[in-house]
Amino acid sequence: MNEVQDRLKNTIDTGAENAKKAANKAAEMGRHAKGGASQVVDTLKGGAEATMQGVAQVAGQASDKMQEWTKEALEAAGPAKEKVQQWAKDAYDVTSETAMDWGKDVTALLRKYPIPSLLVGFGIGLMVGRSLRA
Repeated sequence: MNEVQDRLKNTIDTGAENAKKAANKAAEMGRHAKGGASQVVDTLKGGAEATMQGVAQVAGQASDKMQEWTKEALEAAGPAKEKVQQWAKDAYDVTSETAMDWGKDVTALLRKYPIPSLLVGFGIGLMVGRSLRA
């Protein structure tokens, strides 16, 4: 009976020792897993920071490029603006000269034929007054 008790005790001791070894092994694996997970998190964090820096750099480059394009567009628009101003000035000059010439011609005609001009003006006035009444 002692022999059975000794075997049972040895078996229990061996089982306890194996359980202790397994617990130690599991704890060691947990520490390794924690270190690995921490390393993965650090790697992901570093990658995210690098991505954010890359995005910020690209945004800065895009802003610089837009400013450059705006400057170039304004420089290109300068000569066009000057051409349009010159065209408008020329058109105004020609129109004012034509109007002045026409005014001089009408004045000369009225001075040359004063009575017929007065009668034509009176007739036009009557026609306008009559059309406004109707």
